[in-house]
Amino acid sequence: MSWLRDSLYFRRLALICALAIAPGGAFLYGQSLQPAPTTGNQQQDLVNPQQLESLVAPIALYPDAMLAQVLAASTYPLQIVTADRWVQQNSNLNGKALVEAAGGQDWDPSIQALVAFPTVLQMMDQNLEWTTALGNAFLAQQADVMAAVQRMRMKAEQAGKLQSTPQQKVENETVDGQSTIVIESADPYVIYVPTYSTTYVYESGSSGSNSAEAAAVISFGLGVAVGELFNDCCGGYRWGWGCRWGHYGSVTVNNYFFNNNGNTFANRGNNYRGNGQAAWNHNPQYRGAVPYPNGDVANRFNGGQGGLRAMPQPSNVGNLRPPGSLGSANPAAPGGRWGEWGGANSAVGNRGGAFPANDAGQARAFSDRGARSLGGGFPGGPSGGGFHPPGGGFHPRGR
Repeated sequence: MSWLRDSLYFRRLALICALAIAPGGAFLYGQSLQPAPTTGNQQQDLVNPQQLESLVAPIALYPDAMLAQVLAASTYPLQIVTADRWVQQNSNLNGKALVEAAGGQDWDPSIQALVAFPTVLQMMDQNLEWTTALGNAFLAQQADVMAAVQRMRMKAEQAGKLQSTPQQKVENETVDGQSTIVIESADPYVIYVPTYSTTYVYESGSSGSNSAEAAAVISFGLGVAVGELFNDCCGGYRWGWGCRWGHYGSVTVNNYFFNNNGNTFANRGNNYRGNGQAAWNHNPQYRGAVPYPNGDVANRFNGGQGGLRAMPQPSNVGNLRPPGSLGSANPAAPGGRWGEWGGANSAVGNRGGAFPANDAGQARAFSDRGARSLGGGFPGGPSGGGFHPPGGGFHPRGR
């Protein structure tokens, strides 16, 4: 009954997300209700290569700059929810006014900049289980995640479905002695987010054998003119996030970009200050009460002192992905197409499930720390929004 355990895991995660917001919209940062557990063998907490491939499949073909930003942003799932709701509440804003208003929010810069890509932000919010699992894997296994991205790119290229187009440049390089596929925007001032079915794009077949067919497999909407939205972007300073490939694969930060967008990223933390390229570092201040994937990761972000909450990845982590991705042909089956479990089995995905009754004790424990009680509206949210268990699931916008 591993699927039942996984279902309970995500219901509890949804409850943690719901209760991690205090009155007035303030997040409860930092300490957990109990010390982070440690296992005798942290390898047991890691996601295996096949599961990692499945997790990264929906974004592996994003251009490097966008991929890096999504990976960084996925480590802050609560702020993903808040930012998506904020964008919808501020539909009167657009363009540079929108991104500068987002800069006034106390969010990590990777979240602030996502408002320029509302479809990506919404996808991550509506598929919060996948987003959280992706972020957890990236925090624990950065190099492994980056290697999984490269394997998926190679599968798509070998299937004839990943090629250069008017929107993107696909180039093969050697980094640290490893074959590497780099994807960049054809125009550095415009970022296009690709759309593709992971069920098809990584499979070999007769289609996709030429550039016209490949273009049909991977489609692009309107490009985001980041050169107009952000100062000195992106010919001279490039985008704010990038990928480091090779043995020590990770995400990098272009501090020149942030220094030249001080108004847009007024609240950026120490991770985004300095000069030139730097290694990206997760900032636990913006994590809220969302648990870390294991004790080692939790302790790493608390100065080795322990105390941050940890919760292992679910056993079916490889089957979590946005709808339309690789998965079981039966959407109703546990581990089937993500977000289509429905009913009481999904407290987050379609926001229609019920929290289990035995979570009441956990709810009381969190309420002792000043968090909102269940049934109240999401702070600052629209009428009818908020959290509505039982039977209502997690409803940041009253969906």
